[in-house]
Amino acid sequence: MQGIGVLAVMAYCAVVSWGLIRLISLFTEVRAPETGERTGLDILEHGEEAYSSGEGATIVVPGSLGMGGGTLQEAVPISRMAPVENEA
Repeated sequence: MQGIGVLAVMAYCAVVSWGLIRLISLFTEVRAPETGERTGLDILEHGEEAYSSGEGATIVVPGSLGMGGGTLQEAVPISRMAPVENEA
């Protein structure tokens, strides 16, 4: 009997959540822009990186992301950058 209650609550939550998302989507965008998904929402929303090194790190070019006239395309994933020679 308790299992039926659990399943009923799960179904109720799914239906109500779906309905609320559909209602909200009538008034505003529910999903982030594609450029923000590719670049990272931390950069789009806050103008800074959550992870500044390692896989998935992105270098934000000064003036990018609307802070001085740049665009999201100026944010470049580190994995796509050319290697830099050490000047020793």
